[in-house]
Amino acid sequence: MENDNLDPVVEQTEKVTTQEQQEVYRTFSTEEEFNKFVQSTSSKAKGSILKELNANSIDEINNKISSLEELQNKYNELETSKIAVADEFNSYKEEIRLTSQLGLKKEQINDFNALVNSKLTDGVERSDIEKEVIEAYFSPKVTKIGTEKSDTTPKSKTQAELYLENKTNGTYKVF
Repeated sequence: MENDNLDPVVEQTEKVTTQEQQEVYRTFSTEEEFNKFVQSTSSKAKGSILKELNANSIDEINNKISSLEELQNKYNELETSKIAVADEFNSYKEEIRLTSQLGLKKEQINDFNALVNSKLTDGVERSDIEKEVIEAYFSPKVTKIGTEKSDTTPKSKTQAELYLENKTNGTYKVF
């Protein structure tokens, strides 16, 4: 045999392009030489990637990725908090609208919304149903209790107040 150092490995070649654009093939005589070439090439590629990512090591890149993941989690938490705050804001805004524009008391809002939602159907505007519910259940109705013996005027109660009053007593009266 000509060379005892040669392994029975098929010779591996690399295509190299010269300045004249002629194809030249590099031949590796041993597997060790080929492995060194592969290691050198991968090291150059790694250095190029690190330079492009503006980092000095893979650990630094891993730290940046970890930091990015933490920032993403924090962003998601803040986004969730933002949605919760917006919902609470809209709830307060609706409460203010119902108390100031429609004249409801704060304790009447839940009953009012339950009545409106029960009557809500497709094709009917919520504002129309709100007006109907206000007129039917929450507009003041004068009720006389007993006979007038003093100069005080009878108290005016809304249907909702009478309903709540009777609800707590356990008796329901239709007015």
